[in-house]
This record gives sequence, C-alpha cells and structure tokens, in this order.
Amino acid sequence: MAIVMMAMGGLARQAEAASFNLGTVSTTPTSFSATPVLPAVTSENYRQRSVEIDDTYNFTVTTKSALNASLTSTSFGGMGGVLNWNLSYSLLDAQSNLVATGVLNPNPVTWKGGQCQVYQGQQVNCTDTYYSYTTQLAANELQAGQYQLRITGTESSQLYGGEGNPYAGLVSTTPVPEPSTALTLGLGLAGLGWMTRRKVAKAA
Repeated sequence: MAIVMMAMGGLARQAEAASFNLGTVSTTPTSFSATPVLPAVTSENYRQRSVEIDDTYNFTVTTKSALNASLTSTSFGGMGGVLNWNLSYSLLDAQSNLVATGVLNPNPVTWKGGQCQVYQGQQVNCTDTYYSYTTQLAANELQAGQYQLRITGTESSQLYGGEGNPYAGLVSTTPVPEPSTALTLGLGLAGLGWMTRRKVAKAA
C-alpha cells in the first residue's frame, strides 16, 4: 500500500495526520509504506525544506500473539544535496497505551550510486552515498484486539536533495499458545514418553 501526500509551497509543511487500515495481521507479513512529498523548491527554501509526518496504521490481531515489525528509510548525500529522516516508531493498543517502541539500527547499510549531477555544464559527483536505516519493533504477548503502528517525525532536504523518498515496513504475528494448551501438550508428551519407556522395559 503506497500513500502519496500532496506538496505545498514554503520552507516546511505540516502533514495532516493520516490513518490507514492494514486489516488482520497474521503470520504472513503485511507491508505498509508512504511517500511524504517535500515542499516545492523556491528561491527562498532551496537550502532547507522539510515535511512533518504523522501516519497511523491500524490493524487487528485475532489471537494471542507475538508481533514483529520493521521500518526502513533511506537517506542520501551528494552534490545534489542531502536527504535525511528523523522518525519515531511505536505500537499502541486500542486505548492508545504504548506497547512497544522501535530501536534505530546504529549501523546503517551504506552503498554508492545515483545519477550524475550537472554543474556549470559538466557532469560531476556520479557517486551519491545512500544510507538505509532499519528500525525493529517487537512485542512478545499481544492479546487479541485492535492495535496501531504510529510513525511520526520529519523528512528534510538540504539544497536539491530529492522530492521525497518513501519509507516502508512489514508487520507480522506468531500465535502464542495459551497456558492451558501448553500444559495439555506438555502432559501429553510426558505421558507418551512414559508409555514408550514402559514398553521398552517390558520388552527387556
């Protein structure tokens, strides 16, 4: 799912809070993404533009589960400018209580690439540097119910550093056995082991 936000003029813009429905999340990873659009470049704002982000992804968990989620964003720097993210990532329950927060990977994946820039008629800086940051979030025991992933922060550009890059993520759940189910399974396995040992003892 991709969401494109409308651009507005000016140095910075406040994005309207956006809410999206991911449906029921299960063992098959559910993807989400958005592309915030920076203000259009003007003679006044080309040195620094930014857009504020406040996105909420609602979803349902149908059984007691462990949840895993990831959020990835890419920054870059080169002759054309610099594009940076500053995102906060959190999991909330139906009453807006904080359940878990993401931890930014301090060691981003770095690679070279990008198109050449043109300066005074010459192609220069054909190796922009890209930095991909991945934020992980986990919750070990979620009860069945409604939840939301909330992403807030800013995307900013210095000079001509792009018109907005997407962030993207995945979320999935793994069922957690109820104590009674786990106890029944444990007793069954113990009984099976006892019967096997008894048969072996008789055969001897």
